[in-house]
Amino acid sequence: MPSKRPRAIPPPPPLRDDRASTIRVGTHYLLELHDCPHSVLNDPGAVERALKESAREGRLTVVDVVVHAFSPVGVTGLAILQESHLSVHTWPELGYAAADVFTCGERVHPERACTSLVRTLGAAQYSIRCIPREALPAPQLIPTAAAGHGG
Repeated sequence: MPSKRPRAIPPPPPLRDDRASTIRVGTHYLLELHDCPHSVLNDPGAVERALKESAREGRLTVVDVVVHAFSPVGVTGLAILQESHLSVHTWPELGYAAADVFTCGERVHPERACTSLVRTLGAAQYSIRCIPREALPAPQLIPTAAAGHGG
């Protein structure tokens, strides 16, 4: 059930856990934003400002921002970050936006970026899921000759 009031978004768990069999490579927040103003969701400039403000508040480094307005309605925006990406996809006719905040690194604040998107896109209700992105440890590299392949 979506939340009706803004609330504090908890920071992600630490990236490193030496007991784990996987390696944490990042954090991926998925946002469902409801009851947003049509005028904001259908404005490419507003979506671009929301992405840039979100990056700033999350201490993220913007490499590029691309925003596209669709006809008759809707906007998609993507901020490419040194730390990964932010994206927003809007359905103004439904007052709905789907967004994601994917970050890598320990010196960033993706939860602040999420809070900023909720605020700047004017969501009256929202829900957020946090997914740790994890990789399996890399296998030991085996020289070609030792593996029996030529050499």
